[in-house]
Amino acid sequence: MPPTIDYYSNISREEAVRLTVALHRAVGAVTSQTTRANYRIELTALILSVLTSGAIWVVVDGAFHGVATWVGAASSTLVTGLSIYQFTLGPRPRVKQAYVLYEAVGKELAHLRGATTFDQVQFWDKYKAFEFDLEKLENPSVN
Repeated sequence: MPPTIDYYSNISREEAVRLTVALHRAVGAVTSQTTRANYRIELTALILSVLTSGAIWVVVDGAFHGVATWVGAASSTLVTGLSIYQFTLGPRPRVKQAYVLYEAVGKELAHLRGATTFDQVQFWDKYKAFEFDLEKLENPSVN
């Protein structure tokens, strides 16, 4: 998270660019972390889905009848639980939000670097909104 700031203080455009670069890096880190967590869960669900396929259990069931039934049921339940988690409370819904925020902060950074005029009030309004969105991504349980 970027440093704590006295909002609506007088700053130059260069300082605004510096603050926005720090915010962009923080959003990039959260985006990367959220994407990795999403990937791990999806990979785990994929592996468990393969294990719960019917053909493998027909073979295993012949050798270990009682154990295979319970392991198959447990794997299937885990896949269902992971899928529900992934689409509700897991990182998947936040991945898109993170990419949208990353792109929005990047566009604001490009605007700051290329603008001929600098409106401090408009900058602080956008900056605070970006910080709020970043806080929601970092602490999803607070939402």
